[in-house]
Amino acid sequence: MQLEHQGDSTGGDSGGPFFSFWPDGFPYVIGTVSGGESLTGKEAEDNNICAGGQAIVDLIKWGLANWN
Repeated sequence: MQLEHQGDSTGGDSGGPFFSFWPDGFPYVIGTVSGGESLTGKEAEDNNICAGGQAIVDLIKWGLANWN
């Protein structure tokens, strides 16, 4: 799943976790930093991209269950 955002991201961040905060005050990993896109003209956008979806949820669950 592609997650577009305007959060700060720079070269070298690829593959790292992308966090967001919910009203409970805790940070949650919602994806991995994947890149960005810049479009000009009629459909102008300047977004950073993260990969997310069930795979990141499964990886985090595995890490929590197996961390020693």
